[in-house]
Amino acid sequence: MPSDVALALPSDVAPAQPSDVASAQPSDVAPALPSDVALALPSDVAPALPFDALSPSSNGNDSDTDHPPTATSPLHSGLYDAYSASLPQIVACQERSLNDSCTSNVTRSKNLRLCHLNSQSAVKSGKPEAICDFILEQNLDVMFLTETWLSDTGHEATCQLLTPPGYCLKSCPRSSRGGGIAVVFRKSLEPFVTFRTSVPYEHTTFEVVEMVITCSGTSTCVICIYRPPPNVKNKFTFPMFLTEAEEMLEHHNTHTSNIVLIGDFNIQFDQPQNTDTRQTMDLLDCHDLKQHVDAPTRKTHIIDWIVTHESTDLVYDILLNDYLRSDHSAVLFSLKMAKPSKQKKRVVRRNLKEVNTDTFRAEAARRLLDPPVSSDPVRHYDSTLSTLLDEHAPAKTKLIIDRPSAPWITAEVKYAKQLRRRAERKSRTSKLVVDRQIYNKQKEHVQTLIADAKQSHYSTKICETTSAKTLFSTMNDLLGCSSASPLPNNIDPSKLSQAFSDYFHNKIQTIRDKLDKIPHQNSETPPAFTGTPFTHFQPLTLTDLEKVLKEMTLKTCDLDPLPTQLYSDCLPELLPSILKIINTSLQTGTVPNSFKTAIVKPLLKKPSLDPNTVSNYRPVSNLSFISKLLERVVLKQLNSHLLCNNLLSPLQSAYRPHHSTETALLKITNDLLLATDQAEISAVALLDLSAAFDTVDHNILLQRLQHTFGIHSTALSWFSSYLTDRYQTVSIDKLNSDPIRLECGVPQGSVLGPVLFTLYTQPLDHILDRHNVLHHSFADDSQLHNSSSPDQSESLLSSISDTITDVQNWMTENKLQLNSNKTEAILIGTTSKLSKATSDSLQLSDSSVPLSSAVKNLGVTLDNTLSMKQHISSVSRTCYFQLRRIATIRKYLTTDATAKLVTSTILSRLDYCNSLLAGLPSSSISRLQRIQNSSARLVLRKKKRDHITPLLHQLHWLPVPARITYKINTLTYKCLHGLAPAYLSDSLSLYVPSRTLRSSADSLKLNIPHTKLKTAGQRSFSFQAPSQWNTLPLPLRQQQSLESFKSALKTFLFSK
Repeated sequence: MPSDVALALPSDVAPAQPSDVASAQPSDVAPALPSDVALALPSDVAPALPFDALSPSSNGNDSDTDHPPTATSPLHSGLYDAYSASLPQIVACQERSLNDSCTSNVTRSKNLRLCHLNSQSAVKSGKPEAICDFILEQNLDVMFLTETWLSDTGHEATCQLLTPPGYCLKSCPRSSRGGGIAVVFRKSLEPFVTFRTSVPYEHTTFEVVEMVITCSGTSTCVICIYRPPPNVKNKFTFPMFLTEAEEMLEHHNTHTSNIVLIGDFNIQFDQPQNTDTRQTMDLLDCHDLKQHVDAPTRKTHIIDWIVTHESTDLVYDILLNDYLRSDHSAVLFSLKMAKPSKQKKRVVRRNLKEVNTDTFRAEAARRLLDPPVSSDPVRHYDSTLSTLLDEHAPAKTKLIIDRPSAPWITAEVKYAKQLRRRAERKSRTSKLVVDRQIYNKQKEHVQTLIADAKQSHYSTKICETTSAKTLFSTMNDLLGCSSASPLPNNIDPSKLSQAFSDYFHNKIQTIRDKLDKIPHQNSETPPAFTGTPFTHFQPLTLTDLEKVLKEMTLKTCDLDPLPTQLYSDCLPELLPSILKIINTSLQTGTVPNSFKTAIVKPLLKKPSLDPNTVSNYRPVSNLSFISKLLERVVLKQLNSHLLCNNLLSPLQSAYRPHHSTETALLKITNDLLLATDQAEISAVALLDLSAAFDTVDHNILLQRLQHTFGIHSTALSWFSSYLTDRYQTVSIDKLNSDPIRLECGVPQGSVLGPVLFTLYTQPLDHILDRHNVLHHSFADDSQLHNSSSPDQSESLLSSISDTITDVQNWMTENKLQLNSNKTEAILIGTTSKLSKATSDSLQLSDSSVPLSSAVKNLGVTLDNTLSMKQHISSVSRTCYFQLRRIATIRKYLTTDATAKLVTSTILSRLDYCNSLLAGLPSSSISRLQRIQNSSARLVLRKKKRDHITPLLHQLHWLPVPARITYKINTLTYKCLHGLAPAYLSDSLSLYVPSRTLRSSADSLKLNIPHTKLKTAGQRSFSFQAPSQWNTLPLPLRQQQSLESFKSALKTFLFSK
């Protein structure tokens, strides 16, 4: 064996040689390995034979499956023994540390670096992650993938795994199975590239994607081609391809100056005697084109090409790389086109690790202890802490470039990659089978290390997180998709904040101006408050403040003087100053001006919307921590006044204890099902408001607080101070817009804002009651419904229409805008009764609302027979999508991490409002059960035919029917113990026997109402709750606390 052959071994292989040998070795030997690693040559390593001696019979086409054989003869064994005898010298060379000459062949030039690879199915397990890692490691700007096997649907997670952070993916799948081309490119190139998937020439025999790159006034068209091998099935012939290829080249000769033709042509360029090859070379020569790849790209043949005009020098530095698990080598090359300059981002950072927490806490307590007598307590508090933070961790401004990151890459992985590169170079130099096999082993070792490191990193992160937001963010990171809200890229970043600020302000101003011009009738004034007025706030003690803090999540924003972690560490020392600030505000009836400034972040309303349109964003306000703490203190005392005087609307379910979207929907569907049971049809209208919170009139709100809710004196002054002189500024990447004074609206993102909105709109109840229309609200989502016999459908819809007209008039008077375009209406009943209805629309004063077959109400899809089939289909579609995403990354997760992810993303959806599914036929529920079964098998890595019951028990998951039973009985327990809304509790009553029986001793038995239809009345909450409750054992129903009841109920359901 040659003396200069270095052995590149896995990172868990090490020498047992003296360290003084290393200094005498040549410069190209393998690097030093850890001293505690033992030498272990893979058992299947073949002897050192040149590849050429094997004479493989491969023809190099994609359809070929031949592989170079390994040697096993006695002669080969003798060579292996000779090779083994040389190991001590080779291993001794390993002790020298890696130098610069041993690093990667990665080119880091100022020009674009491109690559083409026939991926041979990018959807195979492990392939997307390997390609993603390869793109990052090779510092590629663009990677073209052919034969991806991606499809339009079902491979979303795979596409995300293929795309490294900071990159985009353009996929052009084949309409049938197989094939397909994808392009992964840097996000910074996005403004400079244009894709052509529809081209003006025939290409039935090959797939093509054209990418036009325009930089510095120069354009180059990179044409990626995949030509599948002709066969009986596709009926392609070489003359057909030649004709279409000539048409393509003729087109580009007249329309494109610079072209680079790349891809898998399945033509053996290294066989010029081959007729197909010769004709193709003649075609290229005719068009002054040259093929640049001169080494085999698949086995022994050149079938992956790079073609340019012979008169140009567009490409250079062509390298072949076979790190990836594909029969084809990746073909890397540089394009003589300068990369666009990377955008630098200005960031301000503090090194909080430098802060000595104990010293900081002591200094903060000392400086805050004796504030100047004449100073503003809030200003003193903020300035003291800001100054202290600057002293301990000064802010430093840096210009940075966003770079892709792989936080799971450990030192061990980096070292294994270095060994892999060395093994590759040695394999290419020596062309020995043994070196090739050692290189292949090292490739597999690197992939295993990366997978293990990634699993450890993300599983630990998932299991440790307690926040749903962090959990989903981690999942998105693992899937390769950004969890950050996108922002427009068609606006100068320095002007983006101001553009959003102007849009948000102008939108509200336009609505207010429009409302001022609409004539309206003055609606009736709600009755005045007659109880004990709420005139002042009670001051807090330190104990009171600590109790309030326990109910909050400590989270700061840019308006706070300290970051969240430091705030949490120093909170005991800060509480006396915070208490003083809050009590001063409560006693004086004023809100500090600094508490009335909000930092607004634009948030895309839906992921499917165009991120380059500012109207697709909503403003989310961020307020300082102490201002939210003050609001929570005020809210507790305000709620106490409202509850004591029974001032809250009984049919408003938002922002109230024991109320939720589920209780609201239970009330609505209970009414609708009971009406259907009485052979009636029901009309339901869902009202939508435009920017509801932002148009609230401050003067009207203050008058309502005083007149309707009895808030006077200092308390009213505090609310007046809270609403007036508020400002907001839009902030994006630390660039702030000019402050805008808010003349109207209550702040979203605040504690009090949503509650004040519900009080503002409470007079609507009187209008709806006057029309004898049933209604329910959840914040700004309102629904009206009423019932009648089918032959009265026109009259029913007319009464709903008249009611909405009065509601719209009231809203106009109160500066709220009803959005008629988004208002929905539906008729609900049995199929036979609905067929007798004669109306097909709801007439409003300014528009006509067509009746829908299904509407989405608070996240639940209600169809016109309340069969819940469309809702179950929607839930199934979402759950299976999430299941596919988790399945894609399952190998990177432990069982516990997968279970937590499935619980958060799938079981939570199965459980949302599942009480509405009670009484449905098993055929409907079984669809959801199959989702849970698939989830359990995914978590525990079980096969489809494995029995599911033991798996659910192992995970401690109740089956879907039992989960519905669990929810119904839990709600029933709450109704009987004052832990549920009155509108649900009132639908239940205790059973009173007509005569004394043995069962009469059961005082917790509920009355089951008489119903007619199994598909209607027997599905209502007022029927399902007592029916299921009465079947529970008496000791279970007698549990003294909700927690003990839930625990005993789950045990009972598992035992059934």
